[in-house]
Amino acid sequence: MTAVNKATYPIKPSNRTRKQPVRTGYAPAAGKAGRAHPVRIVLLLLLAVVLFISWMIYRQQQQQYANLQQQNSELAQKLTELDASNQELKQQLANLDSPEYIEEYAREHLNMVKPGDIIFESSDQEQTSAETETATDSQSP
Repeated sequence: MTAVNKATYPIKPSNRTRKQPVRTGYAPAAGKAGRAHPVRIVLLLLLAVVLFISWMIYRQQQQQYANLQQQNSELAQKLTELDASNQELKQQLANLDSPEYIEEYAREHLNMVKPGDIIFESSDQEQTSAETETATDSQSP
């Protein structure tokens, strides 16, 4: 090792005794008082954009959820109606083989009567059938 010549590297006594402030990066540098660090600005803007996009996605999901809830309630109501209709059809299917149902259907829909029954015809039916015939005759060319 060589000895350092103090004459070539003069050390000032004022520099040795004076302490330099330690910079941590949190305090603004000298001459830049009041200015925010550009990286912080970018990070804050990025955070704001991410929060905005998250909020928009949340709102869209909320609307979609409300629509699905409404659709669910409508389908549940329709299911209830179809179940009631299904029960009614099952009851009719069970009654198809019963003689009482067959007789009732034949009397109401096929205008059938039992032997010995007396048939009463009302004048209302005759008038309506006569009106229907005259209406169809007047419409024919």
